[in-house]
Amino acid sequence: MGGVDSRFERTSGGKLTRIDEDFIDEYTRWSLDNVRGAIARWRATRQAGAHHAPGPPLAINRRQFFEIFTDYGVIANGAFLCLPIRHFDLFAAPVPEAASAVARREKLARLRGGPRGPAKPTTTEVVAVHEVLYILIVFCNGAFEDKMDLAFEMYDVHGNGHLGFADMVMLLQSVLVASCKVGITDRVPTEAELEKLSATAFSSADANSDERVVAHEFLDWARRSVASQSVIEKFREVRVDAAEEAAKQKATRRTREAETERNYNDLESEAIARYALAQRRGGGGDGA
Repeated sequence: MGGVDSRFERTSGGKLTRIDEDFIDEYTRWSLDNVRGAIARWRATRQAGAHHAPGPPLAINRRQFFEIFTDYGVIANGAFLCLPIRHFDLFAAPVPEAASAVARREKLARLRGGPRGPAKPTTTEVVAVHEVLYILIVFCNGAFEDKMDLAFEMYDVHGNGHLGFADMVMLLQSVLVASCKVGITDRVPTEAELEKLSATAFSSADANSDERVVAHEFLDWARRSVASQSVIEKFREVRVDAAEEAAKQKATRRTREAETERNYNDLESEAIARYALAQRRGGGGDGA
């Protein structure tokens, strides 16, 4: 698969959203070997102890982004091959969350005596390097099988020749968060959604059920899921399932509330009727 795969170019509406043609051009200037070089520079940065960015080990700051995604050995369009720093800003920008995640955060804030309103989105000072590398792998020039071999190597963080469940979680998180940041999807998954997707993906990829996904199993799974974008579709299906479940629960609550109100009205009517009957009986007795 050389160049840009049209499945990734545009959203379902036919228009690019947060990512535009200029961004795509900047990704497609990279070959798979160029991406390998970026991965090597990132690993060298970590091994040299130059990782000073706050946050998880996969986080890099603005300076490190420039160093990792600049190749001084390659000239492209009259300049050194690089990802302009605006890509750092794209990946550092906040991403939309599920309403349930926002509600949960607001509830925690209330319990802790914090502000009741939603947190104001802020741009972070670090980006997750795997998210940037994933997008580069998707858009760069190279054969699909070679791209997936590189992805397997990148997510095999322990270098033991296979992916475990935790590696699959990291991979899918990178795929879905990065896809949101460049406009392929409209929000990131919740923890529950990510766990469900990861379990399904790992089970599908682990052909011999030995709790390990080796290179050829990963490639077979990638052909079915990554090339066809079924990972993204499954995420959307999970979201639909969650929305349908929420709608069912809401309908059930409304039914119960309506039933409670009817019961209350019936009891109230019965009480009024009994009171009226007692009044009539009392009045009749006095007249006799």
